Amino acid sequence: MRLVHLSDLHLGHRPFLRTERGGDLRERDLAESFQMALREVIKLAPDLVILSGDLFHDPDPPSTAVLSLTRGLRLLQEQLPRSTVVAIAGERDTPITRGDPGPLAILDAIPGVEAAAGAPRALRLKALDAHVMLVPHRAVVNAPYPDLRPDPEARWNVLVIRGYPERGGGKIAVSDGFVLDPTGWDYVGIGGEHAQRSWSQSVHVAGALERVGANPWREVASEKGFFMVDLASGEQRFHPIPLRPVVELAAVRVDPKDPEVGTRRLRDLLHEVPGGISGKMLRIRLRGDVLCATEGVSPSLLQGIRTQASHVEVLVESPGSAEPALGGWPHQGESPRLHWRTHGALGGDRADATPLSPGLWCVTVAGMEDLVRASAALARLGDAGGGDLPSDVGLTFWLEGWTRSASVAPLDAPDALDEARRWADWVEASGEAEVCAMEWARARQEAESRLQAYRERARELRERIQLLRSQGATARCPSCRRALEEAHPGLLGLLEEEWEDVVQDGTWWKRRREQLEEKPDALQVLEQRAMELQPAHELESGHGGWQGEEEGDLLQAGHSLRRDGLRRAGFLLQRATRGILWGVVERPGGTEEGRILHVVEWTGRVRAPDPTEAALLALALEWARGEETPQTLVHPILSAAATTAPPDAVIRLLESGLEGGGHLCRLVLVPPAVARKLGGVARAILEIWTDEGGRNQVRILPGGGARLILLGEGGDVPV
Repeated sequence: MRLVHLSDLHLGHRPFLRTERGGDLRERDLAESFQMALREVIKLAPDLVILSGDLFHDPDPPSTAVLSLTRGLRLLQEQLPRSTVVAIAGERDTPITRGDPGPLAILDAIPGVEAAAGAPRALRLKALDAHVMLVPHRAVVNAPYPDLRPDPEARWNVLVIRGYPERGGGKIAVSDGFVLDPTGWDYVGIGGEHAQRSWSQSVHVAGALERVGANPWREVASEKGFFMVDLASGEQRFHPIPLRPVVELAAVRVDPKDPEVGTRRLRDLLHEVPGGISGKMLRIRLRGDVLCATEGVSPSLLQGIRTQASHVEVLVESPGSAEPALGGWPHQGESPRLHWRTHGALGGDRADATPLSPGLWCVTVAGMEDLVRASAALARLGDAGGGDLPSDVGLTFWLEGWTRSASVAPLDAPDALDEARRWADWVEASGEAEVCAMEWARARQEAESRLQAYRERARELRERIQLLRSQGATARCPSCRRALEEAHPGLLGLLEEEWEDVVQDGTWWKRRREQLEEKPDALQVLEQRAMELQPAHELESGHGGWQGEEEGDLLQAGHSLRRDGLRRAGFLLQRATRGILWGVVERPGGTEEGRILHVVEWTGRVRAPDPTEAALLALALEWARGEETPQTLVHPILSAAATTAPPDAVIRLLESGLEGGGHLCRLVLVPPAVARKLGGVARAILEIWTDEGGRNQVRILPGGGARLILLGEGGDVPV
């Protein structure tokens, strides 16, 4: 039996802003890599095609991603009608709500495709005399774990599972590891890791088809593709897929007093890139005492680079540093345990605890009132032993094995609650207006494209009809070049009928385009509502910048520490906004010693942040401050910014903040809109909810990737 193993397609991933031909460039890259892989798979004509999870990048993927997957699967059906396709759900395919099957439910409607999204599923393929066990993400993140055994009566036994393998040597290496014995399985296909690895002759990680992490430059040396194995002959081969080029330049030393020096050095370095930078993903590293790239390099050069490259990321490093601005510190000591207790006026006492292993842990609540309670409760983490809160709060959190926590500002005041509500309403209204505006623009573009197509077709038909009429029966067939003779009247009639249909349809699309010239009433209403809800102080002219209360310590710290923190915050802001903003700088404030923060656009323009950007800036500064504190094992983010910033931007910021700091444990308070999309990022989500009796409850929704402990000796096996 011959099989191919593909994994981690991440269809629908849109990490950058670049678009081409009306679609997101990187999303199209991923879709084309998938189609390219399928064309290679068809040449191999396998009996079994394995898709081991994370088919989509998000549990709520865009329609274009769903279309890419269904088109690919139908192509396999047409070209390989005798092959069977099996798939499992990964972390990103799995919604946090257990009752929601997620996007893989669409596979149930495609014949010839077998999928598992929740519970494990065993398949018996009689034509192949094979037993295939599908184990999706949900089945391996929480005990009790499934009992996975091969079928002794089957000729071939295949296991498809999600997880990050580790060698156990017969022992469990981590507390939440799932022990997997590959004995008896002819092939174990593992999804989760983005780099291809072969653990033994029968255990293989296919890796991703593209560079889908927050840092594609880190994956530049890793080949992407799919794995093929012939179980009968023992033949094994990894099939790489060509990808968009990725370039990381050497560090360029810049001088804030003379930007021309940095401009000249960067321009010389760009000229040395083989083949130029056009269409490539480019990373620029600047080293010097600057907060943002535009302080050390001419903004016009950066703009020119941005127009040529498919994506540009600028990393500003400290003077004399050989490491990127982001980084982590080794985990010291045992992981703390997070305890919580519900109590007081909301119901009887109930206590529970869970170990906080390294990674991102999220707390989410449904309403603003609960947000205030959770914020106040989490803020008590800084007090030894936890302590009790007022009875109307009803929640207490405390840590065991905790060393140090970042300072936090809880939302425990009525003014903070009102402010959070106002900001949340404004962000929601602005988001609805933006979605409506995008739909309007998309409809206008479609109408224009359709009308142009009908016009070109009508012009072509009219020319052919005029030619047939002028030449009469002597006109020649466009295919065989013979005289039409008696077939002339029939062909002329068919063309005239088609021309009338094209004119009729084109007239409809012309009216449709004219109707879409004016802004829809619904969009005008939404924009008016967003304008009314916008915070009054943001509407005033001459708004001079933003300085959050929580940033006071950072801004008044030592010069080197302060600037390093702002560099990190600016880099995180760049990632969160997908390159719209390139950094953050200080400007003199209203007082003699005061400093306020401005954001820097990719064009080099320095300005005050708008409300949404201010929310992201607050999160970036909190996260950057935690990076500066090696002792911080738990870093709560309790700012109202987490509830008012765009969910996708918050997720990109959190993903970027985790880069290089995998040994740290982070505790973050996020709104439900963010939590719903964090299944593939967060280690777990603590959901605070109110039961029918009005009592606060806390439940753990597992996320992230499971650890698979492989029994047996040996290490990676080269293919």
